[in-house]
Amino acid sequence: MLRIFTVVLGLVLLLFANNANASNYGYSVNVNFAANGDFISGPAGRFSELTWNNFNETSSQGTRRLVLDIFGDQGQVIPQINWQARSQQILTDVKPTNINDGRLIRGFLDTPTIILEGLDRVVEGPVNYALILYTHGGREGAVGKYSVQGASQSRIDNQVFAEKFQVGPRGNMVVFEDLNFADLVIQTEGFAPINAMSVMYCRPGDVNGDGVVDVSDLDEINEAFKDGTSKPRYDINLDTNVDFNDVMAWIKWSKGTCIGDVNLDGVFDSDDLIQLFQKGTYESGGLATWTSGDWNGDCKFDSSDLLLAFQEGCYEGGVVKAEDMESNAVKAESVPEPATATLLLTSLLALAAVRRRA
Repeated sequence: MLRIFTVVLGLVLLLFANNANASNYGYSVNVNFAANGDFISGPAGRFSELTWNNFNETSSQGTRRLVLDIFGDQGQVIPQINWQARSQQILTDVKPTNINDGRLIRGFLDTPTIILEGLDRVVEGPVNYALILYTHGGREGAVGKYSVQGASQSRIDNQVFAEKFQVGPRGNMVVFEDLNFADLVIQTEGFAPINAMSVMYCRPGDVNGDGVVDVSDLDEINEAFKDGTSKPRYDINLDTNVDFNDVMAWIKWSKGTCIGDVNLDGVFDSDDLIQLFQKGTYESGGLATWTSGDWNGDCKFDSSDLLLAFQEGCYEGGVVKAEDMESNAVKAESVPEPATATLLLTSLLALAAVRRRA
């Protein structure tokens, strides 16, 4: 059984290696394609970023360097950009309340090709970022397609900018999540305007602003998604929604741990199980939070939460490196049947019960 479980751990690590790590928080690279020098000079965009690189040319005519936004402050120059578009256009009827949002939306590149380089040198260690494209062109019903490293999304344009940044087929934003490429090529087809763009390396985990990333922040994010809020500070994974995926992003990115680690000490082990069962919420039907066993977002603590935790492959801090496995491709026959997983769960629960009595 141990060998089977080890293989499953390796499979999970291979599948989730790029989703579980981000080294720094609050870093972004923001670019505004501003016609007629209509430059952003304050908070703008869905996440109110402060530091913007403003350009007003149809073509970069060579590589241009970009400054960073680091928690709102201007950072050192690292990434580079070059682009080519059919034209650069300006919308004269866009006058939103936020003057800088207006500057972001009014100018756009018409169906450009954009290349970003050096995105892996913004933060130390493995990178995980989201690419946000602002895509309002004021041409009702016009269809455009946006492609990044083989992934594509289509969008239908709207005539009016309603002072909201929204994702979706008829929205004014296109978001590509969970990217980890050093260089990006953004290609467009049809009528595919790009007003501005942000590369965002995650959000700060300290949502309550007390200077510490801890369980109080996690509880606040839990409550936020259950209450249906849409405040950007809770959108940890940058998909413009506030939901249980943000809880998981906080666990994996902001705190750097995994499912099952209820005491947030960086490992899921028998101490977490003991703490859980002392709370008495297992299969009780009562409401549960992260620290009392709800790891799948259904507000209960039951066997489905435990199965999810062990499938994640973090119990007792087990780490199986790909080079230590017999093969990077794990054979289907090596994956345990449900009965095996249940037996594993039963054994671990028994261990927790024994330690609790001791």
